[in-house]
Amino acid sequence: MSKVLTLHKLTNNEHWFSTNVTAYGKAQIDAIHDAEGGTIMPTSVPSPFARFDLVRSAFQNLSKNINLKGTKNDERLVSQCFDIGELFFNFDKLSDRLRIIKWDKEDDLKQLLKGNKSHKRLGEAYKLYFKEDAEEYNFDELKSIFILYYDNGIKSGFVGGTSPSTLFFSSPNDLSFIDEKLGSNKLFGETFYPLHKRDIQYQKLWYYLNKLPNFREKFKDISDYLSKSLSLLQDENPVLWREIGENGEKIIIKDFEKSFDRLTTGIQNEFVEVLGYWLRKSTIKPENLSDSGFIIKSSKYKSGLMPMVLQSNFSNDKIKYAHGNWDPKQIVPTSDPNPWDKRRLPGHADVYPWLTVSDFLEPHIVRLVYPVNSNCFFDGGWKGPDGSKGYLMPLKKEFFDFFNTTDLINGSSVNIEIKELAGGSVRVSLRIPIQAEGEYVYFTRLYMSSDSLTSPRKPNLEKNEGVVIEYQFGVNIMPFIKIDEPDFKSNYRIHLVDRDVDVLTYDNDYNLLFFDEANKQLSNAAIKNRNSKSVNTGATSKVYVLEEQNFDYIAVEVSGKRGLIIPKFPTVSMGDDVFRFAIDFGTTNTHIELNSTNNPSPVAFEISEKDVQIATLHDPVMEEIDRSLNGSRATAILDLLPMEMIPEKIGAKHYVKFPQRTALIENKPKYNETLHGMADFNVGFMYERKHIPKDIYTVKTNLKWENYKLDKQAEKRIEGFIESIMLLIRNKVLLNQGNLELTELVWFYPMSMLEGRRNFFEAIWQKNYKKLIGEKKVPLKIPESIAPFYWYNRTVRTSKYPAVSIDIGGGTTDVVVFQDDNPILATSFRFAANAIFGDGFTLDGAADRNGFIKKYESEILEILEANGFDNLKRAYEVIKDRQRSDDVLAFFFSLKQNKEIRDKVVIDFNEMLAKDESFKIVFLTFYTSIIYHIAKIMKLKGLLMPRYITFSGTGSLILDILSPKSATLSQLAKLVFERIYETEYHEDGIEIVKQDTPKEVTCKGGLRMKLDFNKEDSGEWDEKTEKMKTILYGTSDDKLASKRDTYNKIEELVPKVVEEVNNFIKLLFDLNNDFSFKAKFNMNTGAIENYKKLLEKDMEQNVREGLKIKKDELDSQNDPIEETLFFYPLIGALNHLAYEITK
Repeated sequence: MSKVLTLHKLTNNEHWFSTNVTAYGKAQIDAIHDAEGGTIMPTSVPSPFARFDLVRSAFQNLSKNINLKGTKNDERLVSQCFDIGELFFNFDKLSDRLRIIKWDKEDDLKQLLKGNKSHKRLGEAYKLYFKEDAEEYNFDELKSIFILYYDNGIKSGFVGGTSPSTLFFSSPNDLSFIDEKLGSNKLFGETFYPLHKRDIQYQKLWYYLNKLPNFREKFKDISDYLSKSLSLLQDENPVLWREIGENGEKIIIKDFEKSFDRLTTGIQNEFVEVLGYWLRKSTIKPENLSDSGFIIKSSKYKSGLMPMVLQSNFSNDKIKYAHGNWDPKQIVPTSDPNPWDKRRLPGHADVYPWLTVSDFLEPHIVRLVYPVNSNCFFDGGWKGPDGSKGYLMPLKKEFFDFFNTTDLINGSSVNIEIKELAGGSVRVSLRIPIQAEGEYVYFTRLYMSSDSLTSPRKPNLEKNEGVVIEYQFGVNIMPFIKIDEPDFKSNYRIHLVDRDVDVLTYDNDYNLLFFDEANKQLSNAAIKNRNSKSVNTGATSKVYVLEEQNFDYIAVEVSGKRGLIIPKFPTVSMGDDVFRFAIDFGTTNTHIELNSTNNPSPVAFEISEKDVQIATLHDPVMEEIDRSLNGSRATAILDLLPMEMIPEKIGAKHYVKFPQRTALIENKPKYNETLHGMADFNVGFMYERKHIPKDIYTVKTNLKWENYKLDKQAEKRIEGFIESIMLLIRNKVLLNQGNLELTELVWFYPMSMLEGRRNFFEAIWQKNYKKLIGEKKVPLKIPESIAPFYWYNRTVRTSKYPAVSIDIGGGTTDVVVFQDDNPILATSFRFAANAIFGDGFTLDGAADRNGFIKKYESEILEILEANGFDNLKRAYEVIKDRQRSDDVLAFFFSLKQNKEIRDKVVIDFNEMLAKDESFKIVFLTFYTSIIYHIAKIMKLKGLLMPRYITFSGTGSLILDILSPKSATLSQLAKLVFERIYETEYHEDGIEIVKQDTPKEVTCKGGLRMKLDFNKEDSGEWDEKTEKMKTILYGTSDDKLASKRDTYNKIEELVPKVVEEVNNFIKLLFDLNNDFSFKAKFNMNTGAIENYKKLLEKDMEQNVREGLKIKKDELDSQNDPIEETLFFYPLIGALNHLAYEITK
């Protein structure tokens, strides 16, 4: 018998039969056979009404099973229903991609019915459905349907909306283009997610709705599903299950509504509802995600939510990410153009701060032409062969919002590793700690080599590829220390040398930016330009002056690219050791001695291995193993540091030591601005040691006697020199853990220095002491001739006979007579080493007419040339161009101490002169005239002839040229005193006391003096010296100057001065009869008569020239007489004599 074909399976009858079914209902629909088993969606059904029914049926079917499992179609429909609901719930998070469109059943249906023929038909169909299925689908209570429109910028479309039967429905279209992940679930994918595997708050929304009045009746299929889902949740998430309750009873409606706002379409007060039930939205509270295991572990960041740090290929799926655990397949972009605190989490709709590779790593890594000095700077752990090129840290400043430089240097948690690969590429890996115990995220970037300067490679951040760039520059930091003291005012000099001179890199613009521990950029660094480069030659240099602020790292900015320098500052607290410094700021040389509570013996200032003041970014070993810096020829990076700042080390064992030439180097500073020592100016440590190009630098000597009244720039130069010295002292104390504020300082001045000039210097010393040392103590000044005695008095006794202390400098000679260890008489005069080696009364220089230069210049230059000292020869040429004889001859004298020369040949100018018979008369006249003048004063003051004469000051080295034997000098002095006193010497005799380093004696004596640095200089020594000060006019009538005598009427004394000097010259040459100059000094006596005539020549003219120069220094002709006139004619005579001897 044939089978009857029906849509359902509710009959087994054959042939014709009658049925009592008058309409299709739920039973008939459920009985329809699906040959595909629910794997393919039905087609050719009206929409959206059929979609409402399909979704409701899917819920019904799944709810039949305790595990909510069913056909693929049913699981997809239910999963997509929940996906649509979750999009509504997270609308605010996705508002840039979602739009809610309201379809009003009453108004919009009327519009359709009023429309064209097609619209009208559609409206009538809708109206029919709404009427016929009103009870079945709740159409009678339906007011609006809210449609979701999705647009990700690539593809867009309607994806679903609200349903009166299941709350939500999805579009039947392919929705796989929706690339959204909420929690750990990918929406609209091939993996279907039941409710109990979804976001906690989203689940609570459903159970909240389920508790609302009549919801269970209106949405029975949903309620049935929720009941079974809650049972499954007990196993899936028992904590959440307990929060909801066995039947949802723990969901408090009022509390829920307080926590979750009503959802609007984006139009104010247009709320989204289904059958009068207001839909709620997830309140955007990023802090809800702050318990993620990927939160960066930072104790520093305090500015908001702590971000996550994320990387692709992170394998640990046990770590909580956002709403679930991490998916190892999750792709994390290595860059994101959005601010990191406004980004959506990868794979999620949540906006929560997160960081990726490009937030911490720069697109370029800067390669240097030398290895980094790893003792002083963090090098990223890069350890290549000796001399290998190092790198700046390719870290962005944002990294230090979360970590300090010490975290990176210690490397225990956060760490960076730099590894070179084949072909010059570099891999950088940055390890970052996260909250998950023992876990780290690694930001890794490959930097590709870029060998072409004409078309350099560009970074490709999408592929996470950076670029290696090589720059030629150097950075030096002074002092290399950080003081851990509240309110401590730091004072840094940072020296930058840009040696990029290739035509393609010449325009590179270098800039240094400084950041403190709080990662705040310091903005008040003064920038001082020192040098300028040209294409293929030279270097540009500048010094950054950073005062009263500490910095933690430096960003080097080069034409838009950046790299970081991270100093490994030693951080120390000030100790309790009290240092005392004595500074002899001399005409020719400056010397510094120091002692301290812990080390009371005076020592010369030095910078040793243990207290190096300056840190070079380049490894100092390159000075020895490869000065070409890997063939780059960027030697300016090495050479400009000692030229423009200081050498790395100073001391007897090193290239530079104190006493140091009193010379200042400058590069046309802007004198109308605030100027700084060790920035606009620096101590000329390389003067007389290296070639100093005169087109770049200006060297200033004779600072002590510069006319600051006529030349305002001279005042700033003097202060620049003193400030530079004070910086060295300050750094010395700090690096040796002394107490800076308790540091004591004494400086010296010649008694012949006018009070106005003395006050000028005192103001500068006090100003810089207060600025760089402190205010608890004060610097004190002591006459140059007083201090040496306090060093010599360990052996020199003055209880019976007086002792004479003679301090011979470059410009002045100071004399003090001591009795019973107390100074009783003092005098001072501008007759010192420069009287021999200077230019006489020629102020503009006359080196071409200097006898010593004329005789020895060729010989010395030949030695330099023969031994390959071309640099020194060029240095000499620059000095000679200035035509200052004292500078030229100081250069000759310096060669003996030049370490570079000593290793190959000895050039001892002192010894050359000591062997020169012809010039002996010059030194003999100089020495004897000083003894003669002192003997005259002492006799007039009624003093006994001295038991000792002590010598100090660099100028006293002249005595060794005359005779290395102190006994010979003593015999000569004895004869002079006997002639003046017209009696034989006392039985104890006379002894000359001097030492090999006479410049140091003044400072050593100053350190031994008992001085009170706790109160302002009362002028005690000024008063004492003023009382002791004795000025012998130097006239034939042996007249002493009174306090009332002024320069106004001094001209009338000129004839008697000439007469007195003639008396001296006669006495000098008469001594040869009793004290053979030939035998005692190996002097050429064959020309003795000619020497005498030369000394006597132009005597009156010389007196008047000396007086004119002196008067030019005065404020008024009514100023009191400051020094004897006796030596004026001898200054001109000795200069003339030396020149004539060489003819």
